[in-house]
Amino acid sequence: MLISHCPNPACGKPLAWNYAFGIKFCESCLDDDSCPTTDLRSFDQPKLLGDDLEVYRRLPASSPPNPRAAAIPSFFQSWNGWEIFDMVVMLAVFLSRRFGDRFHLTGPASFALPEWHQNFMIAARAVMGWPDSISEIVQLMKEKAASRSGYYGRNKELGPMADFGEGYGATPKARAAIESAIVTFYAGVGRSMPESIYQAPPTRPTK
Repeated sequence: MLISHCPNPACGKPLAWNYAFGIKFCESCLDDDSCPTTDLRSFDQPKLLGDDLEVYRRLPASSPPNPRAAAIPSFFQSWNGWEIFDMVVMLAVFLSRRFGDRFHLTGPASFALPEWHQNFMIAARAVMGWPDSISEIVQLMKEKAASRSGYYGRNKELGPMADFGEGYGATPKARAAIESAIVTFYAGVGRSMPESIYQAPPTRPTK
């Protein structure tokens, strides 16, 4: 299972790759010569089984190059592996922030949530079934609309997905893909995508 914090009990810091030690090492665990001392592979981690493992194997960032064309939807054939993987993480962060009291949750804080893995797997399956699978994520967003502020509009209905990744720092390619999929979803249910992002109640005439 992917991890975001060092498993060394004496460290526990978020994993980052600002220095060229490689993804197998924690860059915060260093000796007096600034060499890494914690090899992440030496710690037992939760293992994936069954369908979850298969979804991980299909993600471009964890798959060999040769079967890539067969592993991902044709929509993403021109994308780099890291772009697809970033799309999964972005959608998982959106899912983590769909509750009103988590709207401003940061990415690292999302990774620490107990349900992060579940959100990641929902996002991964959505990308692997893109674009039709956006319907599940939209539905999950709409289910928590009552917990978000406001009375109507795109922010109320779609929550953190309303800005198509602007708050996440998404690439233009990812933002366009999300917007197109959402527009297609609403068209499929006979609606136009909510245009308004107002958080105030509609104006009513005074008597």
